[in-house]
Amino acid sequence: MPNEYQVPKNHVIVTLDLTNSNEQELLVNITWTPVSLRQEFCLPIWTPGSYKVRDHAQYLYNMTLSQGERSIILDRLDTSKWIANLENYNSLSLNYIIQARELTVRTSYINPDFAS
Repeated sequence: MPNEYQVPKNHVIVTLDLTNSNEQELLVNITWTPVSLRQEFCLPIWTPGSYKVRDHAQYLYNMTLSQGERSIILDRLDTSKWIANLENYNSLSLNYIIQARELTVRTSYINPDFAS
């Protein structure tokens, strides 16, 4: 999703794109205006109802962060946490792909007829 406008402060816009359901992929776009020049991104490592630590980041691919046309470097701190240091407070756009190929209560699954 091109970042063509300034997102109002305290607003987060999340777009989920299921058009790659044949490939069992979910395209995610999150857009917001930062209030800090240091941004941290985390994925959960715990699933409600489960008593085991899970690596949900293993299904995440092609994560990019941008401000307009400018690409921002993401530094991975551990398996489920990233940081970015910004130069300004312009709107950010975080994009990534989630593979959804496992149909269990702890994972995700997408096909042209069904998404869970």
